[in-house]
This record gives sequence, C-alpha cells and structure tokens, in this order.
Amino acid sequence: MTVPAAIDEFRVLRVASAGATAWAYAALDRNQRAVVLRVARATSRRPFAVLLAEVRALAALRGEGLETVLGAGLWEHRPYLVCAPPVGVSLAERTTPLAPDELESATLSLARGLARLHGAGLGHGDVQPAHVTVGARGEALLLGVAVEALLGRTGWSALLAARDVRGLATVLLDAADGNSRARLSLVRVL
Repeated sequence: MTVPAAIDEFRVLRVASAGATAWAYAALDRNQRAVVLRVARATSRRPFAVLLAEVRALAALRGEGLETVLGAGLWEHRPYLVCAPPVGVSLAERTTPLAPDELESATLSLARGLARLHGAGLGHGDVQPAHVTVGARGEALLLGVAVEALLGRTGWSALLAARDVRGLATVLLDAADGNSRARLSLVRVL
C-alpha cells in the first residue's frame, strides 16, 4: 500500500494501523495539530449529507471511553473520519498485563462508552485489543467506532450489543492475563 502524501488538507505522516475495514493514518491538520484519519477501505455510494449526519451523531457521543470524532470527509470516493489522537497504547501492543486499578478504570471507561453508543442506537461490532487504548492512568478509549457507521453497517440490534459486550469482556480478561487480583477487580466492577 502506498501512503498518500496528503488527504485533502491533511498532511499524512505514516500509517498508524491497517484494519479490516479502514486504514488509520497519523496526520497533521493545516494548523500542524496531530490527528488520526480513519479512511474506509470500501468506497461508499451513500450521499455525503447522510454520512455527515451520522458523523455529527457520533461526534455528539464525545466523552469517556470513546474516541473523539472531530470531522469527516470523502477522499477518492472513500469516507474518512478525522479523530483526536488516542492517548496511550493499544492493548494489542501492550507487553504487560493491566494492574488491578488500571483494569478497573479501563473497564468503567469502556463500559460507559459502549452504553452511550448502544443508547444512541449504534454499535461497534469489532471490540478487540487493537481497538482499545489504555493511558498511563488507566483511562481507556474504544477506537474505530465510527468507521462502520460511515459504511452504513452499524444498525443497532440486541445481537450487535451482545457481541460488543462479549468482545469487551474477552478483551478485559485478556488484559488481566492471569493476574488474579486484576481479574477479581474486573469481576467486582462487572
């Protein structure tokens, strides 16, 4: 894959990740602020006004546990999101298990974020370690929520909500990685 030099007014620095549904690029906006561009792999034939309405709905969900969506665009017929850079490292990249207090904080943040997402009639559909970052104080973010919405694939259902919760539980148990104190902390929170 060739990394584009720019996407609209954003200067692309590097590929941050390449997932099944989107590429994430570390980039700078015109004011030299760091952003992440999440560019859908699939092209979209949906009207851009519909995409923008969905992005506005996602942006309104700002807060604990969810990635901050700043805007959106269409580049080479592919919808993309402009997101605030995540704090911390993804659980997929982390080399040590979470401590009990980190796990408790991450659990609460992510559960609250998913609750807001589900309350808005949306779902994630792919909760996995690569889509969760944890900062130094245990603050956690669920990444990649909005890409599925851009592609029109986040219709909420009880099945999708159950899949999200099961994915979250699996991710958090993996993050405890045999640490019995952390697992007990997780059970207490859930």
